[in-house]
Order: sequence, then C-alpha cells, then structure tokens
Amino acid sequence: LDYRKGRQRRQPNAQIGAEFFNENYQWTTNVTDGGILGSLLSDQDENRRYLNLFAALNWPLSPRLTLQAGLNYNTTRYQLQDYYPDDGVDLSGDYQFAAVYSPRLSMSYQLQPGWDLFATVSHGFSMPTLE
Repeated sequence: LDYRKGRQRRQPNAQIGAEFFNENYQWTTNVTDGGILGSLLSDQDENRRYLNLFAALNWPLSPRLTLQAGLNYNTTRYQLQDYYPDDGVDLSGDYQFAAVYSPRLSMSYQLQPGWDLFATVSHGFSMPTLE
C-alpha cells in the first residue's frame, strides 16, 4: 500500500506491505562414486514459511534533501519430516526462529538533476537454514 498526501513531490509519503512465502521441498541425497548412484544418505520433506511485514516513510525535508526510514519484521518457520531412520538420527520437527526486526535509515541530497548523494544505515539478515 502506498500513501501520498497530495500530488506534490515534496509531500511525505509512506508504504506498508507484506510478503508470505510457503515452500515445500522433497529431497534425498545419495552416495555417488564416479557419477554412479549409490546408497541413500537422507530422505526428507521440508516445508518452509516466511512472513515479512514492512513499512517505509519518505520525508522530503527540502526540495533537494529527503529522509527515508523503514522497518522490516520477519518470522521464519520450518517443518521437517525425516524419512531416513537408518542413520539413527531423526531430525523431524518444528523449527521456529526468533523474529527479526531490521531498521533502515537513509538520506539523499540532489546535487543537480540526475546527480544525488545517498547515505544509508541498515540492518540485514540471511534466512536461517536447518543446516
């Protein structure tokens, strides 16, 4: 969603949004010897769910200077079914990771049309994996 107060470029505007991902992987790994398929090492079914909620605000402080701030909230959950009992380790389970908040703050200054200086400070993260 995008909100703009008036149509002028110098008015503050805000965006909010959400992303949801649901991925399912059914996979196996095997021993290989010179390209020849060997014995089974793993057999798993994995369901991954991610939710991202985000908000951003663009605030023109002057005709050339703009402040931008944003926040992203992420939750990650994996459900794993391990179908390979031969190794004696059952990795099946529900894996819920702590929520991650990632703020961002930046400023841009227009030197002339087509030329801008831009600085940003932000937090980022990589999706955790079951490995």
